[in-house]
Amino acid sequence: VTDEGAAVGTLPVNPDFGEEMTVQYFTARADFDAPYVQTFPTKTRGRRRWKCRHAALTSADAATIKTFLDSHAGPLYPFNFTAFDGATYLVRYVEGSFGFTQLAPAVHGQAEYTLIEAITD
Repeated sequence: VTDEGAAVGTLPVNPDFGEEMTVQYFTARADFDAPYVQTFPTKTRGRRRWKCRHAALTSADAATIKTFLDSHAGPLYPFNFTAFDGATYLVRYVEGSFGFTQLAPAVHGQAEYTLIEAITD
């Protein structure tokens, strides 16, 4: 297993190509006495979410990523993330989303975790 390289942004190890990005739009519902429901946006833009993956990691790299993500868990500790489109976003780690499978001694495979954009406006 070779290292995936130095980080772009502040992640300690770059994720593999194929990170998945989705956008979530927040809406509110208003139920009326008449039989209909109105929905309207609660935010001015959607919130991006990335699922980052690593095909294979050494146990040292997996520990480094886990330590970094745990130190940035929760809304108070956002960090900069450079996505595959080249743009840098302020993101938060979705706590508890880091997981992997053991491929061999000291080799972790299919490691993935989720980052969510921290919207400040």
